[in-house]
Amino acid sequence: MDVECFGCSDPPLAAGSYATIITAWFPIAFGILSVSIIGRKAFSNYNRLRGSCFVMSVVTVVLCVANVLRISSTIHSPEFAILRGLCILLYTDLMVAITLNLGRKFYIRDGCVNNLYILTIAATVLFNIIHILGTTLSFIGIIDGPAGVFSTVARVSWPVVLLFAYLYAFFPVIGAKTGEDNIPSAVVAVGVWYLVGMSFILLLETIVMVIPLADGPWQINKDLDIRTVAISAFLRLALLDFYCFPLPNVVITAIISKFFPNSPATAIDCANRRSAPNVAFDRFEMHLGLAIKLTDEEQVSVTSKTYINSGNRGSL
Repeated sequence: MDVECFGCSDPPLAAGSYATIITAWFPIAFGILSVSIIGRKAFSNYNRLRGSCFVMSVVTVVLCVANVLRISSTIHSPEFAILRGLCILLYTDLMVAITLNLGRKFYIRDGCVNNLYILTIAATVLFNIIHILGTTLSFIGIIDGPAGVFSTVARVSWPVVLLFAYLYAFFPVIGAKTGEDNIPSAVVAVGVWYLVGMSFILLLETIVMVIPLADGPWQINKDLDIRTVAISAFLRLALLDFYCFPLPNVVITAIISKFFPNSPATAIDCANRRSAPNVAFDRFEMHLGLAIKLTDEEQVSVTSKTYINSGNRGSL
């Protein structure tokens, strides 16, 4: 397809595209709610994780508004492609940064740089290079060809980059043994919940990105692209909400009873959670129930790290 024709022929959607209009507006409504809730948490009890999530939620809502403006062609597809690229780049880099920062607190200092850490850094650098190339080519007007390939690869691959970061952060927790001489089973249960939940959202995000490829280049089907962007933005907002808020205590108790029934710490964990349900969640910024409360500058105590790492079934 000719680049000049693409730049000129970006008409509004046909009348009657109600499904696309509703789909495009839904993440804006959901995003405003998410921004309000995350913002309230961030300003009342600030830490780097909540602050970064607040910034990312605002950026995602801005992208959703721009996506709605494409319906009437107030914003054309070439300009939107640049904005989308910048938003995804910022979202991914911030998520990787705060996740690696969180994960380092679960490792003994000499063991915080391992194969998963190196893999995450390498994947993030490669993602940035590909995304910057695609965005740069779009900015200078080369919409089709290499720009489309780079942008598509970047949009499909960013969930994989985040998955590497989550594996690095939660491996010491989910790989630890439970019992009287190790970390409580509640810590492992909550770690597994966060990792599985985030992985599931990222899987949905990847499916949303991959399915439209069967219909050809996304720029050709504007209606499909608007829906894809809206659903993807909704999933990114859901990931931020999932990241910022604690798991309900009843769910933790159910996970412990189901998967750690023979752990000596199970009865104690469940009893403590019924008598003081918020104590464990206040012990660090991701509510995984370690021995001390973390601020942005604090580290997990050497004893806590030793429990986690000594209980690991293996190191990466």
